[in-house]
Amino acid sequence: EFKPEEIREFIKCSQFIQADALRYSYEANRRRMFACSGSMAWQLNEPWPNVSNTCIFDYYRQPKMGYFYVKDALEPQKATLRYDKLVWEPGETFCGQIFMINESEEENMTVDCTITDEKGNVRFEKTFSGLVPANGVLKMGEISLPLEDMGSGFVICLKQNGSACKTEYVMLMEQADLLARRRFVTAYYDAFMAEK
Repeated sequence: EFKPEEIREFIKCSQFIQADALRYSYEANRRRMFACSGSMAWQLNEPWPNVSNTCIFDYYRQPKMGYFYVKDALEPQKATLRYDKLVWEPGETFCGQIFMINESEEENMTVDCTITDEKGNVRFEKTFSGLVPANGVLKMGEISLPLEDMGSGFVICLKQNGSACKTEYVMLMEQADLLARRRFVTAYYDAFMAEK
């Protein structure tokens, strides 16, 4: 629960949740290429922009975090992560599936996956590769990591074809107190938006 004087933290946390939900839905639909006709979000003419709809611009027409997440999700060649939830219990095993979306010619592609804990310590690294069909999707592989001593959360980073282009997925740990999780999310939000 946020206090009135914590409005800035509330905005950052709500924008993070909205951004992640929108990105995940776009990526999930793209992973079902040709079995799904796409996603449509109503933008810019709602009576009042808010987090409960899909508006990715704020009241002043400035792009919210969701704008950048959706833009990233719609790249013609995109490494994506399929996962079950955002909040994980200590001792659980994180499981995810990595897919490569390709709206171009058939190509051999690689995806570097790195998982870091709250302090930035690398806890998992693996490179996946495969021949991704033209205008198609390929499941590159699966990741699995026991979640011990992750702090308030962890970050999964996917880099495709060895480039600087990356997508990050932020996961939270259930045992962390709410203030610690809020600090983790707002620090990530600040760092992410500072790059934009």
